[in-house]
Amino acid sequence: MNFKKAFSLLLVLTMTISFLSGCSSEEIALYNLAKEANSLERYVAMGEVECSIDYEDALLDEFISFLDKYSFLYEIKIDINNSLVDGSYYIKDKKDNKVTPIVTLKSNGETIYVKIDDLLNFVNTIAGDESYENPFESFGDVKYISFSRDDFVEILSASYGNYELAEQMASVYFDMKSYKVKNQAGMDIIGDTVFEVYKDYEMGIVKENGNNKYSLSVNAEETVAVIASLINYTIDNIEKIEAYSKASLSVLSESEKQALITNGITVNDLMNGINEMVTDISSNKEEYKKEINDSLDLTKEEVKRLFGNSKIDYSFEKTSDNKYVGNLNVLVEYKDPDTNKNLFKATLSIKNGYYAIDAFSVEAPTENVISIKELTEDIYGTNYPQYNFNQGVMIDLDTGYTVSGFGENVVDVKVIDGSSYLPLRAVGELLGEDIKWDNQRKQPYVNAYENAFIYLDAKIIEDTSFVKLREIEKIGYTVTWDPDTNMVSIDY
Repeated sequence: MNFKKAFSLLLVLTMTISFLSGCSSEEIALYNLAKEANSLERYVAMGEVECSIDYEDALLDEFISFLDKYSFLYEIKIDINNSLVDGSYYIKDKKDNKVTPIVTLKSNGETIYVKIDDLLNFVNTIAGDESYENPFESFGDVKYISFSRDDFVEILSASYGNYELAEQMASVYFDMKSYKVKNQAGMDIIGDTVFEVYKDYEMGIVKENGNNKYSLSVNAEETVAVIASLINYTIDNIEKIEAYSKASLSVLSESEKQALITNGITVNDLMNGINEMVTDISSNKEEYKKEINDSLDLTKEEVKRLFGNSKIDYSFEKTSDNKYVGNLNVLVEYKDPDTNKNLFKATLSIKNGYYAIDAFSVEAPTENVISIKELTEDIYGTNYPQYNFNQGVMIDLDTGYTVSGFGENVVDVKVIDGSSYLPLRAVGELLGEDIKWDNQRKQPYVNAYENAFIYLDAKIIEDTSFVKLREIEKIGYTVTWDPDTNMVSIDY
């Protein structure tokens, strides 16, 4: 295994571990306090999210102005055991502190109701004199969209072509207790393994600021130093990492496995790659440490020069009245390497709190409600929009060798007048697209959704449609060519 490949795997593994590792008394205490807060079964979650961006881009002007003007608030009651939710989301004007409701979410354990009339009113308000079309106008005075579990599963199953995945996704909202138990079991296995492997490692960035109150603060330069120390510790203990990796992969849910396949990766691919990495690094530890430390020394200087005062501040505490309160403040700066002037500056502030509450009930709305199934069928008919988890492929234009969510394959690549052409049906299958032929127009097309056809320009060679690389972008994909390797990536 070459250094770049092994280093990439090691870095991903290390960054994943970094969210759990660090075994100083303060780091363990912070982890346990967060775990305690996460164990609440009936609680209120509330908070405010505020963001500002200083960046010159005409395309983003309206979005940046919106973020400068408003912050986002939420307050949600949740009962995990009964899958009850009663929450509201708001917009707050930063200038006069006026709070405007935008979305209300209710779930009685059987059906989810999303109140959207406030959002439509808000959108209409900020649209001003601009024409605004209410997408629900044909349904009358609609205030709520309802999602029953059956509707939820049916639509997702049809869209993703995977009933099992649809059931997994539905359990997040309709069977909260079961989902949380499974998720916590996995986290416990991973956490126990990580603490065993990293029991002698300390990040040194978490501080105790009193009883049940902890904080950490790290700037861009310090982040590189933390990563360097963690990677060095990981290399020294690489033999123990295999157990951690297998434990992590063994508890992945079906939806998480499908998410990996989205990027053309399987659990076996990861397992084989990690095994190969562990074998290689364990026999070349000092060489890898030297290569990595030299690289990070250079990175440290570059980060300091480019990211200037970028910083993360975080605190979490349990108050005297048994509330859990967290505060995250992030500053990101990016400087012009030549002039040292700020090209980009953004701040993010998240304040949140959790506390246990007594039992509550959720009253389901009965008027001005439209089901998501009715709404979807009105827009798309019975042909729901299709999504797939194989929306990416890598192609070697020299050999035709491909790697995608369906595995490895070989396609016939034609070079015509200096341009590369790909066999449309073969590539379409790798992307999970249904390629059809219009015999009247003598042209291939993709049925994006009901009565929405995307026609593609093609050359017909021996009864096969071949298209230029850029033609595939019409379907909604991004095509990227690497001239050094003559490799093409097609991504959604």
